Amino acid sequence: MLNASSHYAVQAMRNFEFRCVAATIRPYAVTAALIAFNVSACAHSPTSRLNAATTQQAHDMTSSEPYRISTASEHPDLTPGEVARRMLRLAEALKSMDELNVEDVKERTGFPLKYAPLGKVYAFAVKLPESGWSYGVTYEQDGSYKAVELAYRHPDTNEASMSPVCEVDFAAASKALKDAGYSSKMEADEIGQSSEYLFQRAHVTVRVVPTAEFAPINGKPARSCIQQLTISSTD
Repeated sequence: MLNASSHYAVQAMRNFEFRCVAATIRPYAVTAALIAFNVSACAHSPTSRLNAATTQQAHDMTSSEPYRISTASEHPDLTPGEVARRMLRLAEALKSMDELNVEDVKERTGFPLKYAPLGKVYAFAVKLPESGWSYGVTYEQDGSYKAVELAYRHPDTNEASMSPVCEVDFAAASKALKDAGYSSKMEADEIGQSSEYLFQRAHVTVRVVPTAEFAPINGKPARSCIQQLTISSTD
């Protein structure tokens, strides 16, 4: 029986080929990593990344504390909403991805990132057993490419309401980024429907993938939630 970490990593490997094909259709369709469940961005396949790695990179990516999915009680301050707010504050203050390495991300956000060797990323993730949702952040660096990504995952994404992890919704994230000077544009899928939004400022791009609106709860209006939020260099 696979544990949670192994299960998500295996699923990511199975989806790798599909995600690479999608990237050729829409360049921003593939992100650096999703919680530590994905292997890597398609532009850097596992084989090419391994061949390109230097001894110094291998040393830098070594951690005495291995990555594992945490429980909510281990990090009560890092709720789904608080993690989103810290990601937005990082984006608001960031002038260039050149400012960041993994230690900088840890210091600025307070995320307890640990190295996940299967995905070749630093990661922090939490599992919410009551709702089935998982959420977390990854930091990836491959040469000049750097990305910090927040993602929310559920084994039944098509049916599960995101209300347990939607404290900061798409509207709030969009407002925060625009107030910080980011311009925005919508990326559409093959049939013209919105699939993601790109917020750009100088040398930083924030890519946000919203979900479809979930049904109103207790009379509150429906809203669009965040599925992924990725901070990376502007091409």
